[in-house]
Amino acid sequence: MINTASATMRAAALAVLAVLILPACSSARCVETIATVSVDEVGPQGFSARETIDAVEGPWQCVLTWNGAGSVADVSPDGGSTEAVVELRYDGGDVRHIGSVREGGAPGERLGCLSSIEIDMAVVVTTRDGALGEEGSAVARVFGPSDDVTVELEVVDFAGSYQYQSLEDWARQGTTFVASFSRGRASGFLREWTADESGSHGTTATVAEYRCDER
Repeated sequence: MINTASATMRAAALAVLAVLILPACSSARCVETIATVSVDEVGPQGFSARETIDAVEGPWQCVLTWNGAGSVADVSPDGGSTEAVVELRYDGGDVRHIGSVREGGAPGERLGCLSSIEIDMAVVVTTRDGALGEEGSAVARVFGPSDDVTVELEVVDFAGSYQYQSLEDWARQGTTFVASFSRGRASGFLREWTADESGSHGTTATVAEYRCDER
């Protein structure tokens, strides 16, 4: 079973940029409005969710390489490569236009408020070796018609035979499957992480990476 969260690298970068370019005393902020729309409706950005779906929807034929986890954990598989199928699929989920406009602040202050489209989609990843057989939902958020689509899935219980056991006891542990889709290619990785209660110490291990060159 997969619990999912989605974010784009671009959204995170914009948030950092807004902090860096605004004075500490600025009252400027981005205000969002959300409207549920049809998949074919063209948003204020000049493109529809359908255009994004058509560009990245799978299934994608991939090669996944198992990296092991070094000295931090016992992991299976711990090496080798396998064929994989990774799919980002639209099953009729909600589509949201998210308008973002600047509010407040002094004239001349810069603040990057970009509108976007969110699409509720399904993500499926399976490997020929049987280690992965996962399916869950994800939210794809894009800011422009040529943007890559990146989704992150927090895996709770694996359906395949994959296993990971940290060699130390940590207060928190998790698994993140990251999938990035663009025009003509897809790639991603499976990452394990651990942390103490404060989150200041822990480990990370990218136990698998994959690349896809065709659908």
